[in-house]
Amino acid sequence: MTKLEDPTLELHNADGTLLAENDNWKSDQQSEIEATTIPPSNANESAIVRTLAPRKYTAVVRGEMAAPAWASWKPSTCNSG
Repeated sequence: MTKLEDPTLELHNADGTLLAENDNWKSDQQSEIEATTIPPSNANESAIVRTLAPRKYTAVVRGEMAAPAWASWKPSTCNSG
């Protein structure tokens, strides 16, 4: 498996509409990502925190100067209190 350098992350809904994107996780949503207690260890990694309705979504991960790769994830919940 090849490591993606400086990845970007996009979240699309089922019809392909871009819902969210991130390059370096501290640039957007830093406090929300830190509140999950599992922020990325590298500032160049990407992350998105989003509450989603139960539907189909696509996450696209790209490394710097690389073709897109597909990603899958397990939905999780985070209780704030």
